[in-house]
Amino acid sequence: MTIGGRLLDRKGPYPVIMIGVITITVVTFILAFSINTTSVALLITLLVIHGIANGFINTPVTTAGLNALPAEHVSAGSVFNNVARQMMKVISVVLLSILYESRRNSHLVTTSDELQSGLVAIQEVYIIVAICLAISIPIVFYLRKDWQ
Repeated sequence: MTIGGRLLDRKGPYPVIMIGVITITVVTFILAFSINTTSVALLITLLVIHGIANGFINTPVTTAGLNALPAEHVSAGSVFNNVARQMMKVISVVLLSILYESRRNSHLVTTSDELQSGLVAIQEVYIIVAICLAISIPIVFYLRKDWQ
């Protein structure tokens, strides 16, 4: 987040957020397609990169959003931002957990291997998340004119 904040001050929100979104999308696709074959060292490296990319997204988005508000609405905007972010985290975890269990159970019907069913379900969930992230790239590109 510190690196993202420093880049935000120098470059503005658009390039920092775009780098973060593209990076987190690529890492999520890599995780999806290497879920069963990756080493612990590669997994740790990918998760560190994922965390850095997350810092490139959260701080600039929050700062850009709050800077767009009139001064008298910044405190309410900050509260709304925090509540919305926490609610989306909870909703996302619940939906992805339901999706995982649903996919795992459907794979268990065709195979009795619980481990393999779980791995395939995790891969499918990662792919869906990566697709959602990829869909967000044009949205960030579209918003660039508002941030420059």
